Order: sequence, then C-alpha cells, then structure tokens
Amino acid sequence: MKTLSVTPLVAAISVALASSIATANTYDNETDISQTGSDNSVQVTQTADQNVGEVIQDGDYNKASIYQYGTDNESVIEQTSEASEAKVVQEAGSTGNFQNVVQEGEKNSVVLVQDGDDNTQEGTQAGSRNVVKQTQTGDGHIYNYSQDGEDNVQNFTSDGEEFLVDWTQTGTGNEGTVFQDGAEHEVNIVQDGSKNLFVIDQNGLANALDISQTGDSNDMEITQNGTDNYTNIVQDGTRNMAVVHQGALDQKGGGSSKK
Repeated sequence: MKTLSVTPLVAAISVALASSIATANTYDNETDISQTGSDNSVQVTQTADQNVGEVIQDGDYNKASIYQYGTDNESVIEQTSEASEAKVVQEAGSTGNFQNVVQEGEKNSVVLVQDGDDNTQEGTQAGSRNVVKQTQTGDGHIYNYSQDGEDNVQNFTSDGEEFLVDWTQTGTGNEGTVFQDGAEHEVNIVQDGSKNLFVIDQNGLANALDISQTGDSNDMEITQNGTDNYTNIVQDGTRNMAVVHQGALDQKGGGSSKK
C-alpha cells in the first residue's frame, strides 16, 4: 500500500483555499428586488456583513437606492407610486438599524441616513411632491413619519442618544425643521392645514414637545436647552406666531447618556 504524502506546496494551497472559503462565508448579505411597471430603477450596495436590503416597485419611473456599509442592518423600500425617489444609507460601523419606506402617490422623495446603532426610521408618503430628509447620529433613535397631501416637507437632524419622534403632515405646503442634540428627547408633531411652518432646536436631556398646527400660515420657533423642559403649542387659525425659549441660550449637548 502506498502512503500518500502531502508536500508543503499542497498544504499551503489547502490552507489558502480554506481561508478563502471562510472569508467568503462571512459576507452573508441578502438582497431581494421585485419590479413591476415600467422604467423603475434600483441600486443596492452592501459592503459589510449580515445586511438585508429589500425593494418592491409596482409603478412607473420610481428610483430606489440602498447603501449599507455597516453590519446587521435592514432596509426596506416599497414604492407603489409614480416617479418617486427613495435613498437610504446606513453608515460604516453602524449595527442593528432598521429603515422602512413606503411611497404611494407621485413624485415623493425620501432621504434617510443612520450613523450609529439600534436606530429606526419608518414611514409612509401618500399624495404628491412630499419630501422627507432625516439623519440619525448616535444610538437608539426612533423616527416615525407620515405625509398625506401635497408639497409638505420634513427636515430632521438628530445627534445623541434615544430620541423619539412622531411627525404627521396632511394638507398642503407645510414645512418643519428639527435639530436635536443630547439624549432622551421626545417630539410629537401634527401639521394639518396649509403653509404652516416651524423650527425646533432641542439640546440637553429629556426635553419634550407636543405641537399641533391645524390652520393656515401659522409659524412657531422653539428652543429648549437643559433638562426636563416641556412645551405644548396648538395653533388653529390663520397667521399666528409663537416663540418659545427655555433654558440657557446657545447651549449644546450636555445630556448624552449612552448606556
């Protein structure tokens, strides 16, 4: 009986192949795409591990883009619309994030960015020409949005830990801008009217806002700094103006409580 000998070269090749197979198996990303209709386009980029990207398009001239550079993230885009655009990004180093975009109607636009861990962005657009731009930096944020009308705009930027936001827009031409820095802030917003506008700036720890604009051409400006501030504003009429400042002016941060 002959004895099979393994030369150093064969051994080296075997180790290299085993290493190559092991490396390939770590990149277990998943992409699912379903397209019906005409002239739709999808781009999915996954550069790390254990990400899931799903796109469903049932309409015409829609565009969907998913960029996943982190690990163990999930993004879902569903477009049953006409000529709408959705772009979602999960940055490098991000883990355990979730994004869910539903677009109905026509010519709606969403841009969502997550740079941190365990964040959620989720919402629905119906109607026409509505816009959402939202960036989450930090961990544990939840952002829920809803738009049903025409020409409504949501701009939101958060940097910190554990923010909760619910924002509903119906009507026409409503717009809001929110900046948050710190930790554990909560914001509830309802805009149901025409051409209402607000700007919110929250910094510190555990501040809360309840806002309702149900008239036309109302305006508000809110700044909350420090800890445990609360503001509740209801505007139901025409051309009203509200300005609120709580806490020290120009205070930034000071409330991060990363667990």
